[in-house]
Amino acid sequence: KVSWEHNHWISSLSWEKVSTSIEFFSEWFSISGSFENFSRSDIEIKLRSLGGKVVSSISKKTDFLIVGKEPGSKLDKAREMNIDIKNLDFVEKLMKN
Repeated sequence: KVSWEHNHWISSLSWEKVSTSIEFFSEWFSISGSFENFSRSDIEIKLRSLGGKVVSSISKKTDFLIVGKEPGSKLDKAREMNIDIKNLDFVEKLMKN
């Protein structure tokens, strides 16, 4: 049986394998600052491919803020809201997979 899930056609036989590979399913990310080796667009695409949702602003729904060089006011807001902050190491590991 084939079904439409998460914007992809998936065989029911492989659903278990696909669902376990979605590392960030339902996690909300925001990105701030610049990155030397990756574009923000590439990072967003990678996060979405792993089930994450990328948002432009920080809110109580945001799970992670990914910061590059000169992150600006998002970093202050994330700290105030106790949002998990990820840095370049996280991005490099993410993009290697």
